[in-house]
Amino acid sequence: MLSDNNIGMDKVLAKALTVLLGGNSIEDLSLSWNRLRSEDLIPMLQVGCKSLKVLDIKFNRLDDQLARSVAKLLNESKTMLQLDLSYNYFGYETYESVGRALVECKQLNLFRIKGNSLKEEEIQQFESLLPR
Repeated sequence: MLSDNNIGMDKVLAKALTVLLGGNSIEDLSLSWNRLRSEDLIPMLQVGCKSLKVLDIKFNRLDDQLARSVAKLLNESKTMLQLDLSYNYFGYETYESVGRALVECKQLNLFRIKGNSLKEEEIQQFESLLPR
């Protein structure tokens, strides 16, 4: 758990975390409350988070720039069970690309995206894509 460490404010720390993630089989990664921006997290998601089961990136400064990387992670992952994108700056592009990926991500059982720049009907649409 790496929550509440201001990782996004320290470029060296963000790069070190990317290197760490690339060489390890991490299953549960909580990066909430870190002031991460999309450009900080994109490299982290590209280094091989294939073993992730839980990714918690709520309460950061993430936006639609990250949408394609999250969608790609969902498309490639066979292990992702929980994803929390709450309280960032995600908007319509995230709704479009992540929504398409959710349709194919059958193993995901928890997805949160409240507190973003999405309309209530878009949030409800996300929720309807998850298995009951």
